[in-house]
Amino acid sequence: MDTRRLLFLQLFLIGVVAALHVVGTALYLYWMFWWYDMLVHFLASIWVALSAVWITSHLGLKNVGVWVFLCVVMVSVGWEFFEFKIGATDMADTKGFVVDTILDMTVNMIGGFLGLYLGRGK
Repeated sequence: MDTRRLLFLQLFLIGVVAALHVVGTALYLYWMFWWYDMLVHFLASIWVALSAVWITSHLGLKNVGVWVFLCVVMVSVGWEFFEFKIGATDMADTKGFVVDTILDMTVNMIGGFLGLYLGRGK
């Protein structure tokens, strides 16, 4: 995909993610629908991967897949840590916390690979 289309796709996608997050938080959709958090994680990880593809293409880096994977992992772990620090996770329910984190990371990796696929235009 050419870098201009890739940039516009990123801007569109981050707008969708931001809107879903704001609406989801305001209307308690994260707590009403078990799948809502996964949807937002999935779309956000596609955005992270597309952004990483765009950055690596501008920097002329090789091994784009490795860089994209590293970016998705770092942002995913950072986001999970952020959720923990702001109290968005229930540490009293250790099993639920672990399951939620594993699901979030899994969905993020799937979205990251899809973003890599879309961004590379293959």
